[in-house]
Amino acid sequence: MEETKKKKILKAVLLILAVVNALYGIAVRLIHSESPFFIVWIVIAMGFLFLYYAVDKDLFLKIKKEFRISIMMVVLLFFIYFVVCEAGIISQMGSFGTEEDLDYVIVLGAKVKDDGPSVSLRYRLDKALEYLKLHPDTVCIVSGGKGPSEPVEESHSMKEYLLEKGLEESRIIVEDKSQSTYENLRNCLEYIDEKNETVGIVTNNYHVYRAMKIAVKAGYLKVYGIAAHSPAAFVPNNMLREFLAITKDRLSGNI
Repeated sequence: MEETKKKKILKAVLLILAVVNALYGIAVRLIHSESPFFIVWIVIAMGFLFLYYAVDKDLFLKIKKEFRISIMMVVLLFFIYFVVCEAGIISQMGSFGTEEDLDYVIVLGAKVKDDGPSVSLRYRLDKALEYLKLHPDTVCIVSGGKGPSEPVEESHSMKEYLLEKGLEESRIIVEDKSQSTYENLRNCLEYIDEKNETVGIVTNNYHVYRAMKIAVKAGYLKVYGIAAHSPAAFVPNNMLREFLAITKDRLSGNI
């Protein structure tokens, strides 16, 4: 009788998780329509539905004990890896450079639309402006090329935005060839006089940890994160995307 009760509770939890993930995926699609990442949330929802079915039909009990233990070990190791990655991301979400003037700040590019920088990119630019106003000797490097669906190079749009906000043109360097975070940071090294000069990396809070790891691997010796805001509604989506991006960069040797 107790086992039946536990089974009902587990099935209810799995069903709720499936519905929540599906609804969140639909919300991401409706609000953030240019990103196909919502599909991941639908796939996760389908995974919970499969687990619901497996529990309902006692499929796990039909698997040999050795295989069940192996599956549990793989799941446990994956969970530990996921937690470690997410802890790293969270650890850098409040970064704000240093109190002393950095030699450079690099603003990493993001989506540009017909009417200018996207919301995420404006957050990055506004945070860079906040730092640059406090540190008048710091030079700003805007980094980002032109994506297939973008009207102009990200860095050009970023420069225009900064100029409109009153930043002196003499303080802005444009890097307009890169197509990824790795390329952003590798290409920006060409504009830095010495590798041991202090550099701040401005990007959205969930992205700082990976950007810092890539920068160190690329050869930056004195690098600091400067975390910009990101919409609260997209925190789960961004955290999951960043976990997958970290995994990809680890496998490709970028970090």
